[in-house]
Amino acid sequence: MSVLVFANNNQSKITKNAMEAVSYGHHIAEKIGTETIAVVAGNCDNADTLGINGASKVIQVEGAQFSDFNPAAIVEAMAQISASQNADTIVLSHDFSGKAIAGRLSARLDAGLVSGAVDYPDMSDGFVVKKAVFSGKAFAGVQIHTETRIISLLPNSVELNASGSACSVDKQSIDSEAKG
Repeated sequence: MSVLVFANNNQSKITKNAMEAVSYGHHIAEKIGTETIAVVAGNCDNADTLGINGASKVIQVEGAQFSDFNPAAIVEAMAQISASQNADTIVLSHDFSGKAIAGRLSARLDAGLVSGAVDYPDMSDGFVVKKAVFSGKAFAGVQIHTETRIISLLPNSVELNASGSACSVDKQSIDSEAKG
């Protein structure tokens, strides 16, 4: 089992939202005793710095389909990587890219999805994720019952973990017939 995190990049640089998602994923991975694997799509100059936020390794998917933001291609790549890395938890940022990917990936993997998480999950009795409801005026605890879980994290919900160090980047070409 592993925790897989989609780390969005903008103009070939990792975004703050992606760093937060990796920090969140690392926290979950520590609790369940597994590793955090970040996935970056397309060209990215500083993917190795995700190790600082807790990624044990980064998989950078390359190919013509990733030169621009392409949610269907990213969903297919994430599905393939999720299977090869035996991921049971997938984390994305609840931003433009995460919103475009999360639902499609959930359908593709038949996974439970909680969008807009605002805190770390409570794993004392299942897997319960806190999210904002009623335009942020209240909170709900949502339990995920599926084998594979997807969480999109509301930006600025958790502090950045900066205790790690740069990690290796494994560049992979994904043969993607977009199914997402």
